[in-house]
Amino acid sequence: MITGLGGVTLRDKWQAEGVRTFLGLHSHGFPNLFSMSGPQGGGGQFNFTRGIEAHTDYVVWMLQTLRARGAGIVDIAKEPENACAEHCRDADLRTRPLRDCISYYNGDGAAEPGSLAYYGGPQQWRALRTKARLSLDP
Repeated sequence: MITGLGGVTLRDKWQAEGVRTFLGLHSHGFPNLFSMSGPQGGGGQFNFTRGIEAHTDYVVWMLQTLRARGAGIVDIAKEPENACAEHCRDADLRTRPLRDCISYYNGDGAAEPGSLAYYGGPQQWRALRTKARLSLDP
C-alpha cells in the first residue's frame, strides 16, 4: 500500500477527495512518488508508448534537477494538482458523447469524469509539463 505524509494511503486520499494528480505523475502529499502512466496520465487516450516516453523524460529531468539543486524531495502543491484534475474532468465531460465503450478506463462507466483515463491529448499534457518545468512550480 502506498502511504504518504501523515500515514494517509493513496487509496484513502483518492476515495475521500477523488482521483487527483498532476500530469498523472504526482499526487500531493506523496513526495518522491512518480506514478508512471497513472490515472490522468494520458496512456488511454494517446499513443501509449509515446506517453510512457514523455513520462520517463519528465521523471529523468526531475531527478536531474533535484540532484543539481541538492534537493532530496519533490512534492506537488495542492493548487496545480486540483487545476490539472479539473482540466481532466472538463476534457472528459466534453468528449463523453464520443465514448460509449464501457471498460476499466472509465471505471466500467461508473468512474467520476476525468478520474481515470485522460485527456485533452498529448499537446495539452506537454504544455502543462513545460510550464511546470520552466517555473519549477509546482
